[in-house]
Amino acid sequence: MSSKTNGSSAVLYEKRGPVAWVTLNRPAQFNAYNMAMRDALFQILAAIHDDSDVRAMVLRGAGQAFSTGGDLAEFGMAPSPIVARWVRFRRDVWGMLRALPIPTIAAI
Repeated sequence: MSSKTNGSSAVLYEKRGPVAWVTLNRPAQFNAYNMAMRDALFQILAAIHDDSDVRAMVLRGAGQAFSTGGDLAEFGMAPSPIVARWVRFRRDVWGMLRALPIPTIAAI
């Protein structure tokens, strides 16, 4: 059984039985991590965390690269360093990933 629960252009989420498939989906930018990706990934990880039917997660990148890291085009875009820190604290994607109670696999 397969169910698509997020059609965000930055990150895709598909549930296949007990496995959550999360795809970083910016292949033209080699999946460079940007704000849209951060927000989508945070929501997807929260949904996975709350779904007791999900027993494992696979994280992969679309196209030729898993991810090249932060999107340099967005550096310095926050209105202030304080706002940037506040947003990162409120949307702690990496903390959410570490808190998942299931095995996670990076398909690199």
